[in-house]
Parts: sequence; C-alpha cells; structure tokens
Amino acid sequence: MDNERMLEEIRRYTDPYSILGMAGRRLIRIRCPFRVRVLVDVGPWQTGDIVSLERIMVTRDLKMVYIINGRGYHFYLFRILPF
Repeated sequence: MDNERMLEEIRRYTDPYSILGMAGRRLIRIRCPFRVRVLVDVGPWQTGDIVSLERIMVTRDLKMVYIINGRGYHFYLFRILPF
C-alpha cells in the first residue's frame, strides 16, 4: 500500500484532535488538548517539562507530529501523561 492510500486509511479512523492508544487491552481515544512530558531538550522546553498538545498531524511520509504552540514536533520527543 502506498503512502497516500495509507494516509487515507489513517484519516478514516482518526482526526487532528485525537489519538488512539492502548490502556491495558482496551483501545481508547485521547482527545486534545492533553499533556505530554518532554523527553529531551527541544524548542523552548527542557527535559521533564510538561506541555499541552493542540493537535496531531501525520506527514505524507507517515510520520506523526505533535502540534504545540503552533509548531510541529516529532511524537517520539514526548511521552503522553496519564489523565
């Protein structure tokens, strides 16, 4: 499956204001805004800071990007906090 078709499939089940995650054996939808912990120094934040995520985007090359304060950052720089 090419990236465009995969991106269409992802968009069918998700939207820019939520993410699907696992809680034990359950699939849950986490809605924005939600809090994430910074794992490495990035942008204006230090490791351990907690920031609020505005949106989630998927790039054409199928990379997930978190939108925080209007700027995009790779998802692996952050950890979702329990709510």
